[in-house]
Amino acid sequence: MASHRVCFRETPEFEVLINCNRKLVINLPTQFIFQHLLANGIIEKDAMQGLPMDDTANKIKNQQFLLSLQSKSIEDFYQFLTILTRDDSPRQDLADYLKDELRQQIGPITVSSDEEDEIKLKEQIAEDNEEEEEEQTAESGTASLSLSDEEEVIYSQEKGNEISPSTCSSMPISVEKKTTVYAWGANRYSQLGGINLKEDTVLVPTVNEIMSNLKPNMMTAGLGCTFIVTNDGCIYVCGHGQDGRLGLGTVNHVVIPRPIYLKVFITKVASFYCGQHALALTGNGIVLSWGSNIYGQLGHGHCRNVIHPTVIDTISSKHIVDIACGSDSSAAISDSGELFTWGCGFQGCLGHGDTETYKLPKKVEAFKDYHVSKIACGCWHMLAIVNQNRIWSWGHGHYGQLGNGQSANCLQPILVEQLPHILWAKVICGWDISFALSQDGYIWSWGYNGDFMVNECSRLIVDEPQLLYRLADQDKKIVDLGASNCHCVALAADGELYLWGANDKGRLGNGSDIKDCNFPKPCTALADVKLTHLGCVAAHCTAWRAE
Repeated sequence: MASHRVCFRETPEFEVLINCNRKLVINLPTQFIFQHLLANGIIEKDAMQGLPMDDTANKIKNQQFLLSLQSKSIEDFYQFLTILTRDDSPRQDLADYLKDELRQQIGPITVSSDEEDEIKLKEQIAEDNEEEEEEQTAESGTASLSLSDEEEVIYSQEKGNEISPSTCSSMPISVEKKTTVYAWGANRYSQLGGINLKEDTVLVPTVNEIMSNLKPNMMTAGLGCTFIVTNDGCIYVCGHGQDGRLGLGTVNHVVIPRPIYLKVFITKVASFYCGQHALALTGNGIVLSWGSNIYGQLGHGHCRNVIHPTVIDTISSKHIVDIACGSDSSAAISDSGELFTWGCGFQGCLGHGDTETYKLPKKVEAFKDYHVSKIACGCWHMLAIVNQNRIWSWGHGHYGQLGNGQSANCLQPILVEQLPHILWAKVICGWDISFALSQDGYIWSWGYNGDFMVNECSRLIVDEPQLLYRLADQDKKIVDLGASNCHCVALAADGELYLWGANDKGRLGNGSDIKDCNFPKPCTALADVKLTHLGCVAAHCTAWRAE
């Protein structure tokens, strides 16, 4: 089976790159770096197309270069650091700065003096300090897992709009008789919500009593974190808290799920599986955002992080019915079928005909005569269901993820003509792969096939949609689907869960972290459980049964 690529965004190195971004944007000697990366085939020749390449540090070209680096692999990051460390590098001080930051995250590193100048890690990521973990557990344990009288006021960072303090919801509660949540996969930041605290990885689906008691209505994952929306319209969060991505007003990690206290009824939370910001949709069509905001992806007109959920004012008059997050971008659909996108426009992923950054929501004019009903965001591409029966794509297309038979970027939405003219239920974007789920339960996929997420063929790039025949031939009706950078999870109408792809961090739930699977395979650990909901699909996963 083809080796899968470790998602750079799921590593401490990526966090260091993001934390140092502003310093690098101002000071990075891009021409020097770019020339060496180009010579080694690490970066494409057109990655800096149209940008000046003089010796003067330029914020625009540095930002473009760093965006490109973010979409690469961890190995490419260390190639970049190696080049920055060279004797002829004009800014070795930046290399020293990055290495100091890395030491704080992952321990000592050295640069070898061999012919390839390869940077080698001498120590792997250390286990979290036990005392710190116990303190977090004790602190988190004081938070009530049911709604209490504790209140928190959140304010709009720019407009001063206050969301009144209250309990979570103000709408009727729909309580299931019994709910059982299963969780597995990566657990380094306790994103699995309090189970197996001493383990960085949970290899088989394990019952999470805390999450079960919350009666989830939907769940989604960010980078190292989990968002739970309950049946009574509350949000609970746990896991990695950097950049305020949990929305609790701090940047601390959270072991046991904690509530975000809001007066509004929440119907959905959106976050990209390796993203650092989130959106929430209220019952009356208002959108709130929080977390990392380096490219204006929160939609507030600035690029400062926001640690509390804050109303996006410019679309507050629109009744929003669907939301989605990419890695550094966001999208929302109004009840009249208008699509708004904002944030980083790298590779044209916003669909505005350019690669600009937009700090406020902007309507996608290509759909002015259409009704958009569903939206999905990948790392640098997006998919939309239009008029319920056609699918459009745009943005990064190097791996065929746009489904138009080519491997080129598209700055504006294009129709995926190769898909049948049928009713579609859902579109899903992975890192550089795309999926469409029809209302009659069939899966179509296209894009990067390095982990056989598309199908079992030998082609690395599949640039046209392919029907997933193995499930279709079994007459399995799929009702929900999710994808990460290297694996897929599908829930069938009969409650059976299918997983396939790479098994990094035990995300396939098969009791191992090395047994990859190149075709949809039932989860044997859940063979006797008829699941009803699919939750997080990332390095960590969740699913549950609500009776």
